[in-house]
Amino acid sequence: MCRSLRGVATAVAAALLVAATRPYKPDAYQVAIHPSGGPSDLDFVRPVLSDLKGLRHIGYATTFGGTDLFRWTLREQCRCRFEVDDPWMSSLPGREAVRDAMAERVAGSHAAAFLIVDAPASPYELPTVGLTYDRMVGIVDAMAAQDRYIKAEAYRVASEGAEVSVWRLRQSATGPGR
Repeated sequence: MCRSLRGVATAVAAALLVAATRPYKPDAYQVAIHPSGGPSDLDFVRPVLSDLKGLRHIGYATTFGGTDLFRWTLREQCRCRFEVDDPWMSSLPGREAVRDAMAERVAGSHAAAFLIVDAPASPYELPTVGLTYDRMVGIVDAMAAQDRYIKAEAYRVASEGAEVSVWRLRQSATGPGR
């Protein structure tokens, strides 16, 4: 029995050694671990903080995909607790499918406001999961085509070549309606 345990332990150790020294496939690495460079969620959140005061429920979408860090950054920076909808729209077949998914999301949302980050030059593109600007710009198309929310503010984030826009629910665009 002791000899068989040693054999198993040796086999496990050898497998771990091989796994630890094998290089990751580039696609797997990109999907599992975002590049260390690129846009900072703080850069996108800072301009809109005053627009979020008092809101209890917001939605957001970006043309480069979503992250839990974005949600955490919003809550941490405004020192508030609100519900954040973030539609994950990877792997959709094209711009029209993303537009339709976003339009459906907006039509059924209870959010008082939507934040839209339009970043055409984002280094976070991940083609293997469908996160490319030519597809994800369908988010911007959907917002422009709908009439439930109106564009209240837009902020340039020059360091990222992006724009962050705040879209308010039509009945609350001129009043607090939070």
